[in-house]
Amino acid sequence: MQPVVCAPAGHNPDLNLHTWLATSAQYVDCEKLALLLSTLNDLSHCSNVVELHRTAVEFSRTRLGLERVGLFLTEHQPNRILLRGTFGTDLNAIIIDEHRLRHEFWPEDYRHLHSLNRQGKLWHFSQQLPLSAHVRGRMHILTKGWLAVTPLISEGDLLGVLYNDAALSAPSSNQLAAATATD
Repeated sequence: MQPVVCAPAGHNPDLNLHTWLATSAQYVDCEKLALLLSTLNDLSHCSNVVELHRTAVEFSRTRLGLERVGLFLTEHQPNRILLRGTFGTDLNAIIIDEHRLRHEFWPEDYRHLHSLNRQGKLWHFSQQLPLSAHVRGRMHILTKGWLAVTPLISEGDLLGVLYNDAALSAPSSNQLAAATATD
């Protein structure tokens, strides 16, 4: 299969294609491009914003292969910003409603995530952070591991974040059992 060539962001239009090809190894995989276009098409058919949020989390898991995902949207309040949950993945890898979840979005984190786009980065990645889950209204620390936070930016506004981690495969069975045990 022949790859489809795609000019990178910030591509100089005066640079001819032959020169660019000779100095660049950036190609778009046709299968990945087809997956992206199919996903965007399916998301455009969602009948309302709640369905869009749930479907975005579902596609993150089924089409992108992300293990555990949570979609949170910014909520601006006087003197603070909150991140409010929409949908996410529970400890059984099932998509659940997380509208009751929220947490403070510190100004320095907001500025940092907002700046990633200008730096050409797609997400913030941290290792050895406490990974948690909400079970029956209480937060439980499962293990330590990596966390990727993808800022969702539209027309310069930070609309929310997509959290992604590997807490389902990382913790021991004892940690999962403790987190899900009846209180």
